[in-house]
Amino acid sequence: MCNLTTNITVDCRNSVGGIKELKLRKHPSTNDITLTSANVVSAIATSGWYKYEFRPETASFTETENENDVNGTVFYEQVLNVMLHKLNTTTRNELRILAQARLDVVVADRNGKYWLLGWNNGLTKSGTAVTGQAMGDMNGYTLVFTGKEELSMVEITSATYATLTA
Repeated sequence: MCNLTTNITVDCRNSVGGIKELKLRKHPSTNDITLTSANVVSAIATSGWYKYEFRPETASFTETENENDVNGTVFYEQVLNVMLHKLNTTTRNELRILAQARLDVVVADRNGKYWLLGWNNGLTKSGTAVTGQAMGDMNGYTLVFTGKEELSMVEITSATYATLTA
């Protein structure tokens, strides 16, 4: 039942770290995401998504695989960190709404790949607001989105990502 399916070889050194932008929405009450047998998004509702932009090298994503051999379980913990610069009322008010909701998030990485996080259970947001102390310090928000999923992050195509709109 747990048969291996493919070889993994050394690839070219042509990838970079980081996230360019993300799109998020309130996690729906019924799952409207369809996955292929390879666990790639084949269909998703395209409305209700909002785009978040941020400065380069101020966002990252980590997914940790967790196993419990005694209980026979595997799950994935997802953590997305994002910095938004400048404290302001509009952003603060939106972040209050995000803190009350479960969210689906798609991250656009710097390698042209798009990854859906929270696809089944949603992510929750926490964060901090800082003024900074020195003139060169960051003034803004640090957001942390976290969630646990039965399957690891799933890829969506660039064409599908482009259809995700407010």
